[in-house]
Amino acid sequence: MTALALLHREEVIEQVRAGKRLIDIAKGLGLTSHAAISLVLSKDPEYQLAREIGAESRLEQRETELEASQDPLTLARARELLSHARWRAEREFPHRWGQKQEVTVKETIVKLSFGVPSTTIEHEINPDPDPDK
Repeated sequence: MTALALLHREEVIEQVRAGKRLIDIAKGLGLTSHAAISLVLSKDPEYQLAREIGAESRLEQRETELEASQDPLTLARARELLSHARWRAEREFPHRWGQKQEVTVKETIVKLSFGVPSTTIEHEINPDPDPDK
């Protein structure tokens, strides 16, 4: 099975780039499972890029289907398929479609020492980053 995936590497990568599902590609090659393709090509940088481009292609396809929906049933179906495509894109390619989080921490520690060496008071001061609020 793995030899077949390598033999058809370019074809597989092109179909993945076009947004075809890996299971459908495997069936087209006569394989019963897409696992062989994933296993063989998972480390291939061209395959990884093709997967990302394929995810974008699927998102665009689902958006087109949503816009073309004519009745409530096809609208609901298209909305759900787009939601699933977004979910997969966020999980599989978080660097591109994942939620971006930025955390900023500002902290000032003031230490006060009094005449007795063992007495130290520590107080944390967290200045309000937006004083206009």
